[in-house]
Amino acid sequence: MRLAPHKLASKRPTALENLLMDYVSAAQEKHAGSYIHNTIKVIKSWLAHNGIELKRKVKITGAYETPTLR
Repeated sequence: MRLAPHKLASKRPTALENLLMDYVSAAQEKHAGSYIHNTIKVIKSWLAHNGIELKRKVKITGAYETPTLR
């Protein structure tokens, strides 16, 4: 999404949630759901480390599928 980490940390939680939703929508065209799920998990972990907790759930199609193993 072309944002530096310090700019992410300075955003309000609702703006971050909207940004993550936009990322999921854009990434579903290119990546597997499991890849997107792991990316979101890392971002939420980093935000929590910086004292920002997101409350809205992010639904990701195919988050627990393993397409390469099929």
